[in-house]
Amino acid sequence: MWEFDIKKKDYRFQRRFLNVPSGKLRISITSSCNMACHYCHAEGGHVESGELTLSEIDYIIEQSVQYGIKSIRLTGGEPLLHPHVSEICQHIKGKYHDMELGINTNGIAIDLLLEIIDQKAVDRVVVGIDYFNEDISKSSSNGLPSRSILENVLKIKEKNCRVDISTVYLNNYSNAKMMVEWCFSNSIRLKLIEIIDDGIDKKPTLGYMSLIKNLVEEFDLSLCLDMHSTQLYACDNIGNQISFFHSHCRQRECRVCSNLHMRVTSEGKIKPCLKTLKTEFSLLDNFEENMLKGLCYSGRTPEEVDIA
Repeated sequence: MWEFDIKKKDYRFQRRFLNVPSGKLRISITSSCNMACHYCHAEGGHVESGELTLSEIDYIIEQSVQYGIKSIRLTGGEPLLHPHVSEICQHIKGKYHDMELGINTNGIAIDLLLEIIDQKAVDRVVVGIDYFNEDISKSSSNGLPSRSILENVLKIKEKNCRVDISTVYLNNYSNAKMMVEWCFSNSIRLKLIEIIDDGIDKKPTLGYMSLIKNLVEEFDLSLCLDMHSTQLYACDNIGNQISFFHSHCRQRECRVCSNLHMRVTSEGKIKPCLKTLKTEFSLLDNFEENMLKGLCYSGRTPEEVDIA
C-alpha cells in the first residue's frame, strides 16, 4: 500500500501524481519594468510590487525539483532590472547543472544580458518585440526603437545563444509579415501571440485565424499542430518556424494551459491562473502545502474557482 497519513500531512502519495505537468517553472523575479506595455499582465501579477531575493529564488527552485521541475524561465516585469540578476543566473546554472535556464526580456539592457551569456549562465533568451519598424519596439509609452532591439537580437545570436522573438499580434498584418520576413532571413524562431483580454469565446478570433491563414499561404508554409499545447506552428522548407499562441484564456482552455508551465509571482506566490487572485498561495510560507494547493487548482477555470 501507498503510505499516506493525513494527520501528519504526509504528501508523498499526492506528490507522485501532482508533479508540474510540463516540468517548467516561470519565476517573476521582479515586478519592475522599464516599459509600460498597455496589454501587459505581468505574469499574472497585480498592484503589489515585489522582488525576490537570491535565497528565496533558490529555496523555491530547490523545493520545486521534487515536483518534476526541469526548466526555469526568469520573467518580470523586466528580469534584467533585478539588481542581482547576473548572480541569480550564475547560481542556478552552477547548482542545478541539468536545469535549462531561460530569460524573457524586452531586450533593452543588452550589455548586461551579453555579460550573462558570456558567463554561460543562461541557455535561452526570448525577446519581446511587437513592432518591426517603430520608434518604440512594443505597445508602450516608452522604450527603444524596434531597429535597436532587432540589432540586439542579432548580438545575442552572435554569442551562439538560442534566441527567439515573441510578438503580440495587434491586428496589423503588414507588421507581422515584416517580422516573419526578418526572422526567416536571420533563422530566428518567431512566436506570434494572440493578445489576452477579458473576452470569453469558445471559438478562435477571426482576426488571429486570418493571420495564420494568410501567412501560411503567402510564405508557402506547412501547418502543423503541437498535440501537447494544442497550438499551431508553421515551417518553411528549410526549417524556419513560426509558433502561433492563441489565447487559452479567451477560450477557457484551462486544462491545456495547466500543461504549459507554472508561474511564480514576484511575491513568491504560485500562480496557476492569470485571471484570478484566489488561487495564489505563498511558496515562501509552508511550501509543500501551498504548492499542492496550486497544483490542485491548476486547470480550473476562474468561474469554477469563484463557486468552489
